[in-house]
Amino acid sequence: GSAVAAQLVPAPLLKATPTGWNPIYAVAVDPDAQIVACGRAGRLFLYHVPTQKLIDRPAAPALAAVAAGLAHTDAVQSIAFSPDGRLLATGGYRSIKIWRKNQPEKKSTLDAGGEPLLVALSPDGTKAAAAFADFAVRLFDVPSGKRLAEHKDHTAAVVALRFSADGATLLSASADKTVRVWDIAMREQVLKLQGHEDAVYSVALSPDGSVVASGGGDKTLRLWETSKGELIKAIRADADRVPAAAFAPGGAMLATTGELNSVFLWDVTRWEAAALQGREDITSMATSADGKLLVTAGFDRIVRV
Repeated sequence: GSAVAAQLVPAPLLKATPTGWNPIYAVAVDPDAQIVACGRAGRLFLYHVPTQKLIDRPAAPALAAVAAGLAHTDAVQSIAFSPDGRLLATGGYRSIKIWRKNQPEKKSTLDAGGEPLLVALSPDGTKAAAAFADFAVRLFDVPSGKRLAEHKDHTAAVVALRFSADGATLLSASADKTVRVWDIAMREQVLKLQGHEDAVYSVALSPDGSVVASGGGDKTLRLWETSKGELIKAIRADADRVPAAAFAPGGAMLATTGELNSVFLWDVTRWEAAALQGREDITSMATSADGKLLVTAGFDRIVRV
């Protein structure tokens, strides 16, 4: 036989993101409502809410040769605190990173197996879910970094991920116009919510797990009951799309966003909304654990509390 020389594929050349390019795609607030985390391009920023001061910029030592202060090689696409506030999960180009709050060094890197676009952390901090460019949703064990499951039921990009308060359920919203509900223990889909006439941009689960709220590009906010997956109510939204939604911890209020930085606070007993107006489109939103703070980030590169 003849020997054939193997050709080695060169490693990708990493470069720093362009100067002046600092979009904010994700924001999160810790359970104590003391720390707000946001990503600006590939860097991670932690702010102290009471004083409104920057308190830390955690960086990955392995990326120091590319540029100073980088947490990821590209934009930080998603951020989530664990319920006890000790861990912070971030998703960026082909990596998911878990950071310890009081020790801003990377604790572990999960074997993503692709480019994660979104990441969510379970309430107990032991599970992480990520959405990828191939429409897959993957579930990881945080302590070991191992992949537990992979779901490929979506037929278009996954736009939002959300764990239930007890960590037993994962919700995913997609450009395929559906919301999927996954049972973590069984590693399988238990509900497929259909009805939106355009991409679903946001999803939220009530604290008691009985109601799913989804916002879409069809200008509607839809409410679903989780026992059978039936539609409860469809509300016409005052925006072309509903890019973010979050229930307050007590479940009495649902916050949603629209275009032009509008934030709508819905009374869940009457489903009437009060609107807060701002300046730029909102890309991410989170509530504090006590429901007293609402944090938003948008294209104007400003985090608002």
